[in-house]
Formats: sequence, structure tokens, C-alpha cells
Amino acid sequence: MPNPTKSVSLVSSTVVVPVVRRRGRILRLAALALIAAVVACGGSQSSGKGVRAGNEAYGQRAYKEAAKLYGRACEGGDAEGCTRSGEMYAFGEGVEKDPAAAMKLYEKGCDGGDPRGCVALGRGYQNGEGVAQDEARAASIFDQACKKGHTGGCTEYAVSLWRGRGIAKNPSQAKGLLEKACAKGSGDACFNLGVLLRMGDRGVEKDPGGASAALHRACDGGHGEACGYLKKHGAE
Repeated sequence: MPNPTKSVSLVSSTVVVPVVRRRGRILRLAALALIAAVVACGGSQSSGKGVRAGNEAYGQRAYKEAAKLYGRACEGGDAEGCTRSGEMYAFGEGVEKDPAAAMKLYEKGCDGGDPRGCVALGRGYQNGEGVAQDEARAASIFDQACKKGHTGGCTEYAVSLWRGRGIAKNPSQAKGLLEKACAKGSGDACFNLGVLLRMGDRGVEKDPGGASAALHRACDGGHGEACGYLKKHGAE
């Protein structure tokens, strides 16, 4: 399943710079692997029939067919179908790349109750992709997704709080959100938590032991940035 953006943090020896994008090729490969796993297991039972059919087509790299199936699912009122259709437009897979169209579909997915759509919508506003950049609105949308129980939304909202991006800076609150998301298995949350604990920030004391545990949990779960960070910096 396409997933155009994830929250990560690029770290130098002195400055923490959280960003919100990974290379498209890596994301495509990850999406293909996830689709293959879903199809092999018979599809996600929480997804509608149209979305499951789209997932199967996407897993077979039949992107045009997948885009059509997601679009039909969206037109039929499936919020997840709208989100996935938006991802196809964001990547230009099976359709012409159109960030503005992607954002409209993300909004439809979010309004329909799909928290993934809210996260994607928030990232678009945060980065000014297909719409005018609006970090305050992005933070609000991430908060909305987090309150719906989406760990990706909580991670994004935490990073916004950590950086003071579109919202008052609050590293302590960010730490609490990252801890909860990390405990639920979010590699991005564990990675960001590890970096925050290693570097420290206002209201957050340095905690080498906690940083090491979070970073290793992320790395052990297959989070490439966490593994690279540990290799380069360690967790001392």
C-alpha cells in the first residue's frame, strides 16, 4: 500500500532536525512488501472489498487497476479507499501525479473516519504539498488522528510539539506521546524517542539508557534510520 511519508529525524552531532519524508523508492519497496504480506494472508479483514481488491492489484504492480479500484471504493463511501486513492495520486502510480488531487482525497478519507487519511492530510499541509503550507493546521490534524488512536498521528503530533512546529514547543509532552506510540510498536516513535532522550531538550533530561532501549527497539523492528543512527552515534 502506498505510504508517501513517514516521520523521521535526521541527526547531526549537535542539531536535531526532524523531517517528514523518506525516499520514494524505499517507500515503494516497503509498500510492495506490505501489500504482499496482506495478500498472502488473505487481505485485511478491516478493509472493504474494493480496497482489498485494490491492494491485491497493487501487490501485483497493476497500478492502473489498483488506482481504479481504490477510486471506485472511495466513490462508494469507503474512507480508506479515498486515502489509498490519494496515495496513488501523490506517487503518480497508475494515474498522473497530482498533489492537489491527493490532498482532496486525503481530506475525504479523513472526514470519512480513516485516521491514515488524516495523517497524510496533515503531512501535506506541513510540507505544502498540493496546498499552501499551514503548519498550525497540520498540527491540529495530527492531534485529531492521534485522538482517534493512530500511532502515526501521535508520532507526527509529538514531533510538531518537540519542534514547536505550528504549535507551542513542548518537548515534555512530546516525550509522553512518543513513549506511548513506541510501546505500541511504532518504529518511528521509538526512533524519535531515542533521539530525544539522547540529546535532551527543554523539560526532557538526557537519558542514555532510555535512548539506547528505544533506538534498539526501533532497529530490531526493522527501522533503518534507527540502525544507521546507532551505528554512527551509538547511544552513549
